[in-house]
Amino acid sequence: MRKTDVLVIGGGASGLQSAITIKTNYPEKEVLLVRKEQQVLIPCGIPYLFGTLEDTSKNILPDKLLTSVGVEIVIDELVELHVEDHNCIFASGDSIQYGKLILATGSVPTKPAWLKGSELKHVYTIPKDKVYLDAMLENLSALKEVLVVGAGFIGVEVSDELNKRGYKVTLLEIEEHLVERGVEVVTRKGVSGVPCRVSLDQGSRSDREEDALERWTAYRAVALLHEQRVLFFVAFLVFSICYAIFLDIAHLVCYYNLSIIGTNMC
Repeated sequence: MRKTDVLVIGGGASGLQSAITIKTNYPEKEVLLVRKEQQVLIPCGIPYLFGTLEDTSKNILPDKLLTSVGVEIVIDELVELHVEDHNCIFASGDSIQYGKLILATGSVPTKPAWLKGSELKHVYTIPKDKVYLDAMLENLSALKEVLVVGAGFIGVEVSDELNKRGYKVTLLEIEEHLVERGVEVVTRKGVSGVPCRVSLDQGSRSDREEDALERWTAYRAVALLHEQRVLFFVAFLVFSICYAIFLDIAHLVCYYNLSIIGTNMC
């Protein structure tokens, strides 16, 4: 069993800053950061992968930020936490005993559980996951139309970047204004925002359904329904409606009355 003074779980913005701050202020302490990703993305740069940056290799958070101050990085995944023994067990089978523990597992994007079909192919979220985003960008490259659900900061940024690359983008939002919960008032000028509660006139129901059936067979595409009417039919749908604290180990945190650091996209 390995021992360390400070163990940080999570390699995102919170974990990185926590590890750097501790090691800078207490250089005599051993600080170990464990993350499951081989490479970590810069969170605020992720929306720009869909336009300006073009691929994930241009948005990598350099490990040197940690190693240059003496923080050691281990690639592994936490599977068990034994607080009474100050011990963590990882997927590799290794265990680490810590003096102090920081859980900085961040946040994950969500899909509405009530929405039928949200698990289908070509229905995506925007996670901080290089492998997932690489596959998403590859699948997107052959398509021309994208529907983005959720006009918060991430949804608006992703839509704008896709538009720069020539995609036909529709941005769907239930609130009256874009970025409704982020700022007081945001203009919709230049952005195709469609409130979910609006029923659009896009031809007869039978025509739309025939078209949907035909294109579903060809492209495995997605039909978005509202009150049994087909509002949109696209081959690529992106959810950007909510980011929630990473829950795989959060139940341990609640049980033991510990603290956990979670971050949004930026």
